[in-house]
Amino acid sequence: MNPLPKKPQDDPHIALDQQRDSLRSAEDVSVGTYDLQQPLWGLKQKKMGPVAVAVSGGVDSAVAAMLLKQAGHDLFGIFMRNWDESEETGNQNCSVEEDYQDAKRVCEHLSIPLYEADFIDQYWNRVFSHFVAQYSKGLTPNPDLECNRSIKFDALLKHAQGLGAERIATGHYARLAPGIDGRPVQLLKGLDSNKDQSYFLASVPAQALQHFMFPLGDLTKPVVRAMAVEEGLSSATKRSSAGLCFIGRRNFGDFIAGYVEPIKARYIGVNTGKDLGACSNLAAVTWGQGLQLGVYHTGRHVDGCYIVGKDVPNKIVYVADGGGAHDHPALLSRTALLHTPQWIAGEAPGQLQQGLPLHCSFKARYRQADKTCLITAANSFALEARQVNMGISAGLEFQPSQYSILLKDDTIDQETLLQVRFDEALKSVTPEQAFVLYHGNVCLGSALVQHSGPTEYEKDADTKVRQGH
Repeated sequence: MNPLPKKPQDDPHIALDQQRDSLRSAEDVSVGTYDLQQPLWGLKQKKMGPVAVAVSGGVDSAVAAMLLKQAGHDLFGIFMRNWDESEETGNQNCSVEEDYQDAKRVCEHLSIPLYEADFIDQYWNRVFSHFVAQYSKGLTPNPDLECNRSIKFDALLKHAQGLGAERIATGHYARLAPGIDGRPVQLLKGLDSNKDQSYFLASVPAQALQHFMFPLGDLTKPVVRAMAVEEGLSSATKRSSAGLCFIGRRNFGDFIAGYVEPIKARYIGVNTGKDLGACSNLAAVTWGQGLQLGVYHTGRHVDGCYIVGKDVPNKIVYVADGGGAHDHPALLSRTALLHTPQWIAGEAPGQLQQGLPLHCSFKARYRQADKTCLITAANSFALEARQVNMGISAGLEFQPSQYSILLKDDTIDQETLLQVRFDEALKSVTPEQAFVLYHGNVCLGSALVQHSGPTEYEKDADTKVRQGH
């Protein structure tokens, strides 16, 4: 296998060096010092035991394996089977067998052994069943975070260790830093802001992360593809995966109809309160989704509509339509309630443990630009929380929006609920989506959205009522 040749000045590697220098100069060290010049379990680390690489058949895991091989590590590949296609029909775009053949070709090219690991039962029981249960309640769960937490960073970890691996490498665009205060590691954003995947790793505990390596964390996607082309890897030009891991590029509504009975509902306009027509499946639509209803209302075709929320018990989907619907104030909220926090360090940041508000950044969906918020424990009695109308004394602003009425869930631990106030109004706060918290480039952990607070539209209406309009 030939070493990578030096690049001309117009190559993306030059831009990569500039990005890395910029990132190093801006690295947040208030949570913990991280010397980016010294790799953590990186390519140049001293000799270690065998490294297992999760080889998916895609370009990212292929280049991760290639880089480790070139650095002299003792490698073997593991291909995970998480989904049984033999039990369904109509899947023409997400073939596990095709991916396996691609993974096999990569490992043959690199002269490393490839093992298969069957996690179909674990995936069904620990990821997919929960996804279906939440979806059937009209929620919008994201199974990819639970897949990472339960399968890739738990089941795969144990399987690889059983095969003799000392470390496990994946093709994630994320980085690890030495831990502080006795904790093993910190999770950092990947260098490539467009591909950073720390969002999907935000529920994985540091106790698991300490066994992993992310060789692509300091690279950008164009550089990774260029490396694959130079090496002649068969997956160099393979299209990136898209959508949920068990659906791929198929139509979501068609897929999920095989597992969940449709919830018939009605579309109701938020401006007029009028019925805008039938919704064939309340569960298949979500907050912020654009749609064309294809019905007539007051003599005109209703299109350019956006879903602003749901009343699941009463089978209502609320819709903003007409001019300016895309920026309708019913889409905007300034507060939310979060449940089931998962802290990478194993415990909440010290301020939250003391009941104090914490100012940090967040992503409420993947690839969303970082935004800032104030967050605190919902049961906080601290004076600092009361002074900003948060904690146990919080007012109506943390009560559910009338466009976020859900079925009661008695399994949620009320003692761990978090209140969050956004510094700027946030669009389409979606129940059960992951809300990932950051301190600079350090990922603190994640929680799930229970519901949004009152929307700007509701608060404006309340103001008008109080003023007698």
